[in-house]
Amino acid sequence: MAKIVCIDTGTVRTGCEIGDIVAVHDDDVLLDGSGYSGFKIYDFPGLKAADVRSKMAAKLPETSKAYKASSIEWSLFTPEEKEVWKDDAGNWCDLASRPKYGLTLFAITEAQKTSLADSKSDEINRLLTLDSALTEKIHLDSSNLIAIAALNKTAASEI
Repeated sequence: MAKIVCIDTGTVRTGCEIGDIVAVHDDDVLLDGSGYSGFKIYDFPGLKAADVRSKMAAKLPETSKAYKASSIEWSLFTPEEKEVWKDDAGNWCDLASRPKYGLTLFAITEAQKTSLADSKSDEINRLLTLDSALTEKIHLDSSNLIAIAALNKTAASEI
């Protein structure tokens, strides 16, 4: 059984929100006591933590470092760099504000919770339900939606 640990009302701090996914564990990890009292823990029987982590990793967008090109051949200074991410349209955008936790289950519905907890449902359908319940958070911050025209022009010409 996979267990997903999420931020709840007792653990909200600066930089995180209710529903943010903090950790994924298998059934053999004991998640009780005062250390986990403020978290929301979802149990998903029949799913392995490795499969859940794999589904979560696939949901996150590609990120990279971008470097400002310079006509100066030699310099004592490092070139300007920034972190970028690739949106759904394939454009590189400035990653101005990286969220502390990249995925959230904030918008999970009761139907999705029931489907994920149903041990009679096959693993593939429950992983698809999990995929639909996960929300990637980079695109939610408007400061991260600024496309970098010069980088997208360069990337298109390299293909």
